[in-house]
Amino acid sequence: MRAAILTAVLLLASATAHAGGYLLSAHGNTTYGVSRTSMPGYSVGNCDNCHEMHASQNGAEPAPVNGAPSPFALFAPNFNTAKTTNPYVLSDDYCFYCHSTTTDGSLQNGGIDNHNFSYTFGGYNASNVTGIFQMFNQASYHNLYDIYQFATGNAGSTTLPFSSFFKPQSNPCDACHNPHIVRANRRNVADPYYTPLSKPSDHSHLWGDDANETLAALTDMYQPPYYYGSTVTFEPDGTAGTPAQQAAKMPDYISFCTDCHNTVNTIYSTTIQHFDPNTGTVTTGGNLYSIDWFSANGDKHGFRVADSNTTLADPNTASLQAPYNNTSLPVNANGAGFVVSCMDCHEAHGSKNLYLIREEVNGKELGDGLASTLGFNTTISTPNDIWKLCMNCHQHDPGSEGWYYVHHYYPDAPYLNPKGCGWCHGTLGYGNNCQYCHFHGGDDSILLTINPSWYTGRRTF
Repeated sequence: MRAAILTAVLLLASATAHAGGYLLSAHGNTTYGVSRTSMPGYSVGNCDNCHEMHASQNGAEPAPVNGAPSPFALFAPNFNTAKTTNPYVLSDDYCFYCHSTTTDGSLQNGGIDNHNFSYTFGGYNASNVTGIFQMFNQASYHNLYDIYQFATGNAGSTTLPFSSFFKPQSNPCDACHNPHIVRANRRNVADPYYTPLSKPSDHSHLWGDDANETLAALTDMYQPPYYYGSTVTFEPDGTAGTPAQQAAKMPDYISFCTDCHNTVNTIYSTTIQHFDPNTGTVTTGGNLYSIDWFSANGDKHGFRVADSNTTLADPNTASLQAPYNNTSLPVNANGAGFVVSCMDCHEAHGSKNLYLIREEVNGKELGDGLASTLGFNTTISTPNDIWKLCMNCHQHDPGSEGWYYVHHYYPDAPYLNPKGCGWCHGTLGYGNNCQYCHFHGGDDSILLTINPSWYTGRRTF
């Protein structure tokens, strides 16, 4: 009898510890947690809102597939593995059933109004996407089929321990989120304790909730971008804290993203638009660029120090805009040395722009906030539009979207005093053709094929 009682106590203790993590989660929260419309009388956060012990609840929810229960006792299948690209419908991904608006047909009481990163942490309330479901139905998105294939080992290659938690019946969203411990950062934008992230390499724990898992802990070279409409306050909450104070409010997105996007893993994308600088053509589908953010030989938006000329008198030879041209950070005197976070430029789930590029960057809409004045739109719909992103942090020609000054005129310009524009621009074209040189891992090696005497070998990203 004593053994039986002791066993029961141990089981209860174990269950309590596990339940504690769930009750602290966004899904288990008793105020705003899971609450399915077809489950009147069930408490908010109750497990039965998602899991059905007997495969049905009075038949008022999506019926079991082929008359059988769904894996993990869920009320519907986790993912439609036949769906290789968007547009998605709610039934394509289990999470969409609730992470959608009431207009979209959300099964969560009141729906869930998730906004994108630009809105939630950048203050850009002009963004018109509301809900995770809508985010994934945009021009670019984290393709769910590709994530599933990568996590199950059917495409690309990785050394990550997906097999320890990701099963053939799992949901692609589980690659980045643990549904039983995920928290609601949109409700607490300045407190990384409420992170929704779990690394693929450490699925059973949250990432970013500890002080040593923030951007401030990663580096003292991180300068948060401006909050939308401001030149004095910064992301993620629109306050004027120091770079270190603001960085301490954000999970270390760099280490999180590079858990997958690094120089070791090979990641195939069904929908990526690859621009070939040698042919000037665009193809759909292929392996993503390797990301080297940490090494001294990697991207200079990462930890590589920008190779601008520190001996020149120009105090900003890196040709950066505020706040990157005037900061308290211990970067080089010429403005080189910053480390940029992935989320400073990219959305997590989807974007109306190619390559998951945010709608707002560094306090302004793309195009440096000059789109309406100069007569162009803010959307990146082709690789040739990537200059609209570059304008928001880099100095462009005064009053225009051109780049003559930074390439040919400023003291540290790589191609000073060019003789005969056609030698290069006859191939590259005139105007905004940043994609020929500027991409992850890129340099100006395109010049080796069109005008070798001007090749510098400088890293261009």
